[in-house]
Amino acid sequence: MRLILNLIRMRETVTRIELADLTGLSTATVSNQTNALLGMELIREVGPGEGAAVGRKPILLELKEDARFALGVDVGRTGLTGIITDLKGQAKVRKRIEKKVFLGEDDLLATVEGLVESLIREARVERKKIVGLGIVAPGPLVRWEAEKDILSAGMGDKSFRYKAPFDWSEIPLAKTMEERTGLRVFVDNDANGAALAERWFGGAKDCDNFVNVIVGSGVGAGVLIQGQLYRGEDGLAAELGHTTVNVDGPHCQCGNYGCLELYVSNDAVLDYARARLAENGANSSSLRPALESGKLSVYGIFESAAQEDPIACEVVERSLKYLGSGMVNIVNFFDPNFIFLSTREMPVPDMNRMIRPIQKMIEERAFSVAARRVRLIASSLGEDGPLLGAVTLVLNYFFTSSDNLDVSEGEKQSAQGRISG
Repeated sequence: MRLILNLIRMRETVTRIELADLTGLSTATVSNQTNALLGMELIREVGPGEGAAVGRKPILLELKEDARFALGVDVGRTGLTGIITDLKGQAKVRKRIEKKVFLGEDDLLATVEGLVESLIREARVERKKIVGLGIVAPGPLVRWEAEKDILSAGMGDKSFRYKAPFDWSEIPLAKTMEERTGLRVFVDNDANGAALAERWFGGAKDCDNFVNVIVGSGVGAGVLIQGQLYRGEDGLAAELGHTTVNVDGPHCQCGNYGCLELYVSNDAVLDYARARLAENGANSSSLRPALESGKLSVYGIFESAAQEDPIACEVVERSLKYLGSGMVNIVNFFDPNFIFLSTREMPVPDMNRMIRPIQKMIEERAFSVAARRVRLIASSLGEDGPLLGAVTLVLNYFFTSSDNLDVSEGEKQSAQGRISG
């Protein structure tokens, strides 16, 4: 039944005959399953579709988007953002909590729990209609395989635990938040979540092989291969920010040296700008007022570079050169159709200012066959990618998992009775 429900979601409106053609199921099976879904009020009939000139026209079906709801929480380095959406990912309520420091595990968990409960209250939805809670955070999130093939089914050590770069570590987020909220919980890193969201709601709806890259306080990547998210053996795949771009570079908190993150993250760009301003004297740069007021930002540096400020241009070009080298590696590693790029807690005035030189570098340095084809594109989801990714973790389960509908035999019979009556 989940196959039929997911097809109705993807097609927006579809007839039973079209569903039979798409699935290869008999019209009787499709009719039985759609009747059950109608009885559960997950779909609705919306009028006649295109049909023969004579005779009864087929009835169109569509997803009833407010039949269930999904919660998502994005744990960022400067705060938490939460959202509750319907089954189409449309927001009902969205909230932000600014918080840069958590005073231990209990503080983090209590903050997430408080945000979730406030979203439910303000949205005024029945708790039984909430499919689950998705949580994303900057990686790496280390995954121990659970007894069931769902992210939240961990017991003991078989759960997701969040590790550095925050001050807290080894927190079993999924298991603990399930106990606190009573909801099914799904956890993944922000880049993986954003990649799923790009697939569901962004520019990758028709793309099976792509990489989603997020640059901000760190650098993360989510990889889809043949339409499936690739996490690796321990959930550590595509930690792009901790790939080496300078073997003699500075020491990184991950233990490596010369990591990409040390050259292109928000703090790295600002630190290099401050160093260059100190060496050359800030008087000759348009960045001086921001530096002296303590308001120097990546956004301002990009703006000054657009006005051809020499130091700003040098800072931007250096950052994009290193980021471009990382993108070349991605192309040579994964051979994607597209790379989607976004920033996180590091806004820039014009994403094309980043994309154009990196695309040029890919074309010059990556394997020629891939370089001619792959396209670097600004994510249409922008900074909302990880937050929508948290929701997508839940929706992906609801529409694709074998036990997603949680319908008892008695409820199925009741649903059939309402249809036939």
